[in-house]
Amino acid sequence: MSCTLVSQTGARISLEDGRPVVLGRSPDTRVTDKKCSRNQVKVVACYADQDVVVTQLGPNPTFLDGVPLGQGLSGTLTDGGTLYLVNQNHSFKLCFDLNSNRTATSTVKKGEKAKDKTQGGSKETQVSANPKRSIKDFFSTSPMKSSKRKLSPEKEDAEVKHQRKSEDEEEEEGDKEERRAEEKLKHLQEMAEKFTPESKDGTSSCSEPTGCLKSSWQQIGNLLLYTAAGVKGRDKIAGFDIDGCIITTKSGKVFPTAPNDWKILYPEIKPRLASLLQNGYKVAFFTNQMGIAKGKLRPEVFKSKVEDVLATLQLAVQANDDVTVDLARSFYVGDAAGRPEKWAPGRKKDFSCSDRLFALNIGLRFHTPEEFFLGWKSAPYNLPSFDP
Repeated sequence: MSCTLVSQTGARISLEDGRPVVLGRSPDTRVTDKKCSRNQVKVVACYADQDVVVTQLGPNPTFLDGVPLGQGLSGTLTDGGTLYLVNQNHSFKLCFDLNSNRTATSTVKKGEKAKDKTQGGSKETQVSANPKRSIKDFFSTSPMKSSKRKLSPEKEDAEVKHQRKSEDEEEEEGDKEERRAEEKLKHLQEMAEKFTPESKDGTSSCSEPTGCLKSSWQQIGNLLLYTAAGVKGRDKIAGFDIDGCIITTKSGKVFPTAPNDWKILYPEIKPRLASLLQNGYKVAFFTNQMGIAKGKLRPEVFKSKVEDVLATLQLAVQANDDVTVDLARSFYVGDAAGRPEKWAPGRKKDFSCSDRLFALNIGLRFHTPEEFFLGWKSAPYNLPSFDP
């Protein structure tokens, strides 16, 4: 089975089962209308029900078969229905093809039989190899040089060029963000202590034996807390920074250029996190998003991005509950580790040491993403002169 959104202009958007896709003004959709946001809607196909769940992200209305949505609201589009990206313009018809899976399956089976005949039916040749990777696999060319020279084949419009910053501006913004994060560290710790005992007041739908019944968001002061369905209380916490640790930008920029400008940092991440859950850990993600406070990032867009990351990883994640945490068996992983320039071939120095200091302040063991996910040896690092 396959699922496709087809526009009157000939644009075709393929949707995989359960995989979120963000659509808007872009070359892929052939939409240039500036009333349409570059991140207008998020669509998720369900092959079993033969429908698509559409969530409006942009400020201007999206229509499903003539029925308007609203920013942050979702609706269901069935096979043959029409999605209007904005203001009943830029229509896309939803088409499910039931025969494509059968054709693909028969093609695969024929290919397997041919392979059996030519290779003596060896099972080893039919299984894709998964060799262990070394540090050289990640540095065939300099990551620093490739990220600078990588250019988009599409012609960038004036708005995108205006929004992109130089490297110096990015580093300066990162420094400002880090200073603000350090100033608020104590405040956030006090907030956590204040609200953790009150988690039995009915605001959370989770319990240790049964787990969380459904995914939900909570706001505690300036703290956004997401709890995924299926989460259970655990006394062992595996904490991870998100940016630069779990995900990185597809564009190669330091900061993402759009909400969908992300990809999983290493293929080893998903199976390693799944192994932690099987071994009794609760996985917790932490991220500092100053763009929300500055008004540059809408909370609903950030929430959608977090949900997309977790859907890709297929993980049940939560940040806190009323279970006492065993600090000795818990740990934290982050990329801001105080590593100097060229700590690995072609690598820049870490922009700060905040992740390592965060773990040190709360008494957790610390690892970098390369140490934890890839098994690399510990790199040298520098701590600040003061005692945190």
